[in-house]
Amino acid sequence: MPMDVERRKELVLRNTVEVIEEEELDETLTKDTPRCYVGYETSGPVHLGTWLSLRKLLDMQKAGFDVVVLWADLHTYLNKKGEEDWIADMTRYWQATFEAAGLNAEFVHGRDFQEDTAYFHDLLQMS
Repeated sequence: MPMDVERRKELVLRNTVEVIEEEELDETLTKDTPRCYVGYETSGPVHLGTWLSLRKLLDMQKAGFDVVVLWADLHTYLNKKGEEDWIADMTRYWQATFEAAGLNAEFVHGRDFQEDTAYFHDLLQMS
């Protein structure tokens, strides 16, 4: 049986200090498959802050959201936080950790679209 909107909202707001636009949340919760997104620079081991945000992602998933996680692998490299092979290993470790915790998300590597020619041309045009 589908979860009612009030229960979904309760999960989204659980352990949350503020919501920027509660009316927007109410509207989003009426959608069959709302989406949420978060991005991480995988520059070291998973830590307490990561676990806190992961718990919220699990709440969002339970509330019926499709969760999208962006691995900011290119930014990690450009910020000189590690060599490419190490960053790739660290990203696999983070993803395995998230999946082991029960998160069923769409995992996206920033590098997969940020190094695409069309994306780069758009970036230059905006500059």
